[in-house]
Amino acid sequence: PDYRGVAYGNSTSLQRYRRQKYVAMEAKAVKTEQFEEIANLSSVLEVVSYLKENSSYADVLETLEDDKLHRGNIEKVLIQSLYHDYTKIYRFCGQQQRRFLKLYLKRYEIDLINYCLRIVINHYRQPFDLHYKKAFFDRYSQISIEKLIGSHTTGELIENLKDTEYYEPLKKIQESQHLSLFDYELTLDLYYFLLYGKNGKSAEKTDLDLFTQDAAPKLIFESAVYIPRKEILQHAAADIYLMLIPIHYKVHVDQIKELVETASLEEFMNVLKKPPMPVIITSGRI
Repeated sequence: PDYRGVAYGNSTSLQRYRRQKYVAMEAKAVKTEQFEEIANLSSVLEVVSYLKENSSYADVLETLEDDKLHRGNIEKVLIQSLYHDYTKIYRFCGQQQRRFLKLYLKRYEIDLINYCLRIVINHYRQPFDLHYKKAFFDRYSQISIEKLIGSHTTGELIENLKDTEYYEPLKKIQESQHLSLFDYELTLDLYYFLLYGKNGKSAEKTDLDLFTQDAAPKLIFESAVYIPRKEILQHAAADIYLMLIPIHYKVHVDQIKELVETASLEEFMNVLKKPPMPVIITSGRI
């Protein structure tokens, strides 16, 4: 179809088209119950067959020959499909929506940094396999994949992020002792979600509603990850409140307070089982 008329039409028509396009793409996404079905499959070939029949990934998976159907190659084509969808949405957005999409892009940037952290912290022998992401990141991102590939230690990786916004939070936590991969990942997640809470308000309401619907379960999940640190690391409840992501979505603030002020991990887990937390936590993990 020729959408040039939409692009040059009035802003209301353009907003309606963008929303319709996003909703249409979302309708083709894999649902939570489908992830549960996939988790019960016993082989890579079964997963590929399922996705070909029940998702929008059939076309990209058809590009792989049978002898290339292993996890690494499948992940690559699925991620490239995700980047392709981002590019399509970005192309039809105005300046305000593009600013919001750039905020959304930070999720991809943090995934990339976490991948690199896993390699250098765990001393994996396999090299960085990032070349298939390079074209997308060169076009849209502040991160240089060429620099990241040259990292051999956590310190080198952080220094290679010096020209990005992620350098300061990672450099700050690096001064702490006994750090694990988990600590770095949580630092980046907290940075992103707090940034979202601060800057997301500038987005148009329809875009913000769609984004919150998608991201909020992940935000609640991350908050639930932080809270047990009170028992594990002897953090005071007041410190935990400062660490929490200020978005409650469908969880009442009283339930968040009840989680924070539990006296033991057993009590925390019992509160976590109360509705609607189980459903939201499951969605957030996915």
